[in-house]
Amino acid sequence: MVLLGHSRGGNQTARFAASHPDPAISAVVLIAPQTWSAEGAAADYEKRYATKLNAVLEQAQGMVAEGKGGVFLDPVDLLYCEKTRATAASFVSYYEADEAMDTPRLIPAIQAPVLVFAGSDGNGLTGVCFFLGIMMITALVLRVRRSAPPAAIPSPYGPGNVQAPRGW
Repeated sequence: MVLLGHSRGGNQTARFAASHPDPAISAVVLIAPQTWSAEGAAADYEKRYATKLNAVLEQAQGMVAEGKGGVFLDPVDLLYCEKTRATAASFVSYYEADEAMDTPRLIPAIQAPVLVFAGSDGNGLTGVCFFLGIMMITALVLRVRRSAPPAAIPSPYGPGNVQAPRGW
């Protein structure tokens, strides 16, 4: 099985692969996986929302500590959503300092081969994603060719047509 993830999903894929050294995982593909630092997260939040992250994070952490993690912060800026609703626990889970959110730190713990597609600009990966799609289709075609049936069965639809054996 090949695990594939993009952006934050790439980080979650890497987390899973690093903590589950299963021989069934034959490879891990990460497309523009999330990188993270507390300083970078704070700077990005302030730039995007003109609000200090630490002030909102401390409020949310306080609510969680009081057992109110399921209470909504309304409105709150979260991820790419301005003035949305999110629970205090959700906000904390995304913005609290966690070195495991930095995907490059996880890669050494992954036992399967890892292929990473990344660029210096998040918008520059469109061509890479297209290329990856072509590679995956090619791999599927090659796999089908390797598992082709040993003999075709004559088709009831006329001469020259063949059908695959049942179960293939």
